[in-house]
Amino acid sequence: SNKNSAATMIPTEGLLPSSAFSAVVISACYLATTLIGKSVMKRSMLPSANLHTLKLVYNLIQIMLCSYMTLEGVFLYRSSGHNLLSCKQNSFGPEAAQVCW
Repeated sequence: SNKNSAATMIPTEGLLPSSAFSAVVISACYLATTLIGKSVMKRSMLPSANLHTLKLVYNLIQIMLCSYMTLEGVFLYRSSGHNLLSCKQNSFGPEAAQVCW
């Protein structure tokens, strides 16, 4: 086996739909979940929940995660020898995938 293949493997490789059929199935599942959830929520006798605190915490976590990924991307970009005026072909794809993963 090739020792370098594990180091250069992209973590999300194989997760995206590889055919039109799988993309349609994923879309259909999403739409079914949305429509079923909407009808369940309309018929629910439960009182509405106050989600202000949950939304605040979620948004703060999203801000921190996006800030981290942006800074890591900038540091990776600069450490790979890139600048704003030139770009090396295929020089930091797997490393950038690790930041996103």
